[in-house]
Amino acid sequence: MSATISRRSFLLGTGAAVASGFLLTACSTAKKGTVGASDLLRIAPGPEVAPTGTVRWTVWPGEINPDSIAQFEDETGLSVDYVESMTDAQAFLSTVRPQFEAGLPIGWDLISLSGAVAPVFLENEWLMRLDKKTLPNVTEYMYPEFQQLKGNEYMTPFDHAPLGIAYADKHFPNSVETWEELLDPRVKGRVALYSEFIATISSWAVFLKSTGEVANYPANLTVDEAKIVIDFLRPHIKSGQLRTSSGENFTQQLATGDLWAAIASPQTVAANRENGIKFAIPREGVAGYVDYLAIPIGAENPRASEELMNFLYQPEQFASFLAWTLQNPVIDGVAQAMEKVDPSLVNDPTIFLDEELRKRVYVYPPAWNEKEREEVSRLWAEATGL
Repeated sequence: MSATISRRSFLLGTGAAVASGFLLTACSTAKKGTVGASDLLRIAPGPEVAPTGTVRWTVWPGEINPDSIAQFEDETGLSVDYVESMTDAQAFLSTVRPQFEAGLPIGWDLISLSGAVAPVFLENEWLMRLDKKTLPNVTEYMYPEFQQLKGNEYMTPFDHAPLGIAYADKHFPNSVETWEELLDPRVKGRVALYSEFIATISSWAVFLKSTGEVANYPANLTVDEAKIVIDFLRPHIKSGQLRTSSGENFTQQLATGDLWAAIASPQTVAANRENGIKFAIPREGVAGYVDYLAIPIGAENPRASEELMNFLYQPEQFASFLAWTLQNPVIDGVAQAMEKVDPSLVNDPTIFLDEELRKRVYVYPPAWNEKEREEVSRLWAEATGL
């Protein structure tokens, strides 16, 4: 997920919300975790507590429309300090793991959590159990298929879209119709892989599924099949045909013309439409991500975080979010709400995928346990030097 600084601003806060007496009591009686000696608040307080103070939120670059935040603050009297610091899922995991394992809070009240690392947070019980009574909009509007996703007691689907190909129209005037076009010598050194290794492996696994080299789509990809994908990509990386990237820094590189194409979310396109960047779903298909909103254990202001989450799941607010990011809805009523938010996007094919395109989106990540993810991460590092 990406954005240019000129299009996206973020609010920097000073100071944290003070926990209420209820939260201090809950912290002393909450279930002890296995990750550290300290007792961290593990269950969101629910509607019995009035929301106050400031929500500190780490988000993906370009994820949030500042107008929505301003409206939330005006309507509720609460404050939101959001920082576009969630640029790499694995790097975020590496940063917060030591704090969780020491039993310490990580400094955020709300996190935009990548689906690629969400299983690690669930396995280690690092997320606060949500009180659904404070999230009536999630209960009312969430599509049934998203309500069934694993871990919905602890996190709610928010970002959802294909992880397709962002490309420069002048270099691909006929779009990117197949993944093989990215291996053409004509574009050597001008194509970037996604920085997060599970996303990249899942993306190319879809292509290798079409050629018969692996048997499964991303959600069921085995570790042995991941090795096949890595072995396939290794020579293309070593030759310089495909470039690795750090975070989502390729956004600016697409804007300047240094890159001609990259595995990317629709938000990269949203940030670069004026630079001739378009979005493609090749005929073989693409991996599709689901990222979440979650409250980490030990958050200082979970009650206000719940209030913000519920606000964002109103159809009109979600339509505003999708108009800003060009992602896909996970709740009902968005198409109707878009008529009010931005009528020009009511039939936008990037936001509201047609049936044929939806069939070419395969949700990832694979269902690997943490040991398997570490093995694949090690193999990826050996292949790429990252």
